[in-house]
Amino acid sequence: TLSDLFHRIFFQINEQINLIKPNLLIAQGDITTALVSALVAAYNQIPVAHVEAGLRTFNLSNPFPEELNRKIIDSFAKEVLIREGAYETDIFVTCNTVIDAFYQYYKHENPNKNNLILRIIDNFKKNSINKTHSVFIVVTMHRRENFQYLFDMCRAVKTIANEHYENNLNNVKIVDPISYDIFGYVLLESDIIMVDSGGIQEEAVSIGKPVILMRMTTERPEGIYLGTIKQIGIFYDDIIKAVNDKLINIKITNQTSKRNIFGDGIASKQIATIIENYFSGKYTSNIKCMIKFRQDSIAQYVYSYTNISSHAIRRNMMINLTKYNISKKNEDIFALTAIIGLFRRWMEALLLQTHPPKEIWIIYFASPVADKLDLEIKEMRSLFYNGSNYCNKWCIKINVK
Repeated sequence: TLSDLFHRIFFQINEQINLIKPNLLIAQGDITTALVSALVAAYNQIPVAHVEAGLRTFNLSNPFPEELNRKIIDSFAKEVLIREGAYETDIFVTCNTVIDAFYQYYKHENPNKNNLILRIIDNFKKNSINKTHSVFIVVTMHRRENFQYLFDMCRAVKTIANEHYENNLNNVKIVDPISYDIFGYVLLESDIIMVDSGGIQEEAVSIGKPVILMRMTTERPEGIYLGTIKQIGIFYDDIIKAVNDKLINIKITNQTSKRNIFGDGIASKQIATIIENYFSGKYTSNIKCMIKFRQDSIAQYVYSYTNISSHAIRRNMMINLTKYNISKKNEDIFALTAIIGLFRRWMEALLLQTHPPKEIWIIYFASPVADKLDLEIKEMRSLFYNGSNYCNKWCIKINVK
């Protein structure tokens, strides 16, 4: 269980930190090991650098527990990534080290051809009668939040296999986990990749392989925008349709072109330079961008007026000083843009906040649950236009694209 895993990692990492006494802890990614390591470092007052910070689906239960883990880790890593009120110079944008490692392995010219998995793939392609029957699909499934749908996901794989090769599933091979130095070549040999993974999305895009993403959310939407990743969710019919559509496209067109949107193999060097500058004193946080500094400055200003005794007056001064410069409705430029995940409770929070927005623009596409989003937006509009407490005079309209 996650609780047992957390407990075991905590004590072992704590022992290592007490033994090594590091000057910095680097947490990579969003797994539970990364979270616990960052927490132990914070308890020992050791700075934390979070690599792969900022990935978000804005849904704490999908992926679970990764979304929760990375949000907590980032709260420990504020010296390097100040998540609230950050100045541009306080955020370091690098490529992803996942691509560094992937390129290092798959660019080797001589993989171990004696590997059982590679031999299976090679024999399958050699013995295939034509291009239609030589399509090789890699399938990986491991998400904790998908366990309840695993039966239907596997049933979809079975249906696809039988539709194109009626021979008692002889064209399906279930294998043990593939070692990392071999897996890159497996992806290279594939025609379609069906996954619920995060990292494989990046690896597949970097070598131009089409991905059928069996997840309801993704923190890597760039691949969807490019058309390399097709997010279809976890339902039986949707999976079958997506794969069959892709099989038709494979007959007509070549593979998707390679795109280095997640990295070009130099992220590790970039991160090493950032860390070196941190220790050499070349990087210093700008205290003026921190929320605490802003709050203290406003409070100091308000309470400098010693002749004001009314709490209500001081409160109104606070509100006016923290209010964003909201533009007038007829102005072309707005002073504030907020990009959020589309969830009803967040919409409610927007409409009920101290300074509610004049306009809310809802933009969504490439969504496997578009019909559900339409229903939520309709309900919110109903509340909005009926003059309920969900909005006041600041709110004007809800627009949808």
